[in-house]
Amino acid sequence: MDGDERNLQPQKTMILCSIETSPFGDLLMASDEGKIVFCSFIENKSQSLKELGFYLKLKEWKLVEEEIHQPIIQRMVKNKQRDLEILVDPEGTTFQKRIWEELMKIPAGETRTYLQVAIEIGSPSSARAVGTAIGANPIAWLIPCHRVIQTSGGLGGYRWGLERKKSLL
Repeated sequence: MDGDERNLQPQKTMILCSIETSPFGDLLMASDEGKIVFCSFIENKSQSLKELGFYLKLKEWKLVEEEIHQPIIQRMVKNKQRDLEILVDPEGTTFQKRIWEELMKIPAGETRTYLQVAIEIGSPSSARAVGTAIGANPIAWLIPCHRVIQTSGGLGGYRWGLERKKSLL
């Protein structure tokens, strides 16, 4: 392979990860070429890093000391989130991505039920599958899975605890 052919090979990007402070607790965030690919509230740092490593298992990543994702957090805090879909790039199945896109349409201060989300995507019988996709959301807070509640009005579950879900709502 000569030099020109090597230049045609796709370049691997380094995913940058950082621990960020937010009004709702510390976050472990990862971005690839400016888009958030992972965001998790930190309950246990080593467990969060394991989860990140599993999610990014086939990718190169490094944890940096600086809070490089603060501008995105500040946007969220100021509710300037109309363009969330251009800030995030989660990996998932086509169905999961469809659900996550629907979640980003829920305005701050509002909630939807699992059934309402299922109806919105044109599949009213898939409320249970919707719940599973919501639970697999790899980008906490930015993809607002916390805005989905039970049809009964109960909060339902939340990976990072119901107190945090209440605070986010």
